[in-house]
Amino acid sequence: MSKRGIFVVVACLLFLLRSGVGQSPATAAPDTSPAAENDSSSDFQDSLQWSGAVDVYYSWNNNQPLTQQNQLYNFDDRSGGLDLNMAELEVQRIPSKALDWGFNAELISGNVLTLIRASDPTRNDVALSALLPLYVSFKPTSWLQLDAGKFQSPLGAEVIETQKNWNYSRSLLFGLAAPYFHTGLRVTATLSPSLKAFGMVAQGWNNVKDNNRGKTFAAGVSWAPSRYFNIAQNVLSGPETTGDSAHFRTVTDTIVGSSPLRWLDLNSNYDWGEDRLAHARWQGVALYARMHAGKKWAFSPRVEWYSDPQGFTTGAVQTLREATFTADYQIFGVLLLRLETRSDWSSQAVYQKPVGLVNTQTTGTGALIFSF
Repeated sequence: MSKRGIFVVVACLLFLLRSGVGQSPATAAPDTSPAAENDSSSDFQDSLQWSGAVDVYYSWNNNQPLTQQNQLYNFDDRSGGLDLNMAELEVQRIPSKALDWGFNAELISGNVLTLIRASDPTRNDVALSALLPLYVSFKPTSWLQLDAGKFQSPLGAEVIETQKNWNYSRSLLFGLAAPYFHTGLRVTATLSPSLKAFGMVAQGWNNVKDNNRGKTFAAGVSWAPSRYFNIAQNVLSGPETTGDSAHFRTVTDTIVGSSPLRWLDLNSNYDWGEDRLAHARWQGVALYARMHAGKKWAFSPRVEWYSDPQGFTTGAVQTLREATFTADYQIFGVLLLRLETRSDWSSQAVYQKPVGLVNTQTTGTGALIFSF
């Protein structure tokens, strides 16, 4: 079956689940009458949360590369035409109390899926690659939650879904410094209303089947005492090279944010990484702001610096800088217009032009995002 066919079949199954076709009660009830079964099924349906989005964009690149590729971009990497960045349909049940259970399943398609599949070092995640996240949850106590399956990486200030970010394009840190997702077991503890901690053991970076005999471990803590200050510190470490379990790749991730004014949000992200086998290190920092202008408009600048002295993450020994400015206009409740301009600079000639390589690249992007 084709990839499109798989997407349609799974989407139909999710629709049937949402409409209640073939559903049995969530728990066994002593009253087996049709009315009681309908009530139980209705309770289960009410506990489900559905969301989705369709994200299309047009990107212009001033270098006019013959490959029609925006170099060192993630997801919105195609230029010179209208493209589907991502289509998604998500259903989840969030456990709300002790001994409660839940799940999260999201069906994705578009450029996002293409790049996520390409990032898998084993190339074995074919059947499940279009489902991210895909995990089940259980709360043994009111403050502890266990998740098992596929989930997005805890590292970074940005996520895969465009509408949940301040900018349209992803930062250099998002695609170069850290992975997209993990498969494994995650434990999250809510220690207080403002303090959370997590631990994770996973197969590795961007894979379902491990490519060596080692495991990847992660831990982190986040603290948000008020809207004026929040901080998260994460670390991820494990062997990631195919066939090698002795040499670790480690990334530390620091996120600090604030909302000093009702119309202004600030955020920052610093990543440092090291691969022992390649004797390589990399690091970068991104600074963000989001300014709200009434109910319809928002403006989000981002500046970034990234160093790859061994060329391990970018393929060239270089230092990168980028500056992005994004304008959002909420056309109506479920439809967002996002306009963006971005300029990238490198210490090496890495950006394509028809006549060769240059040190700079500037793009302009317009996108429509439908989400519910």
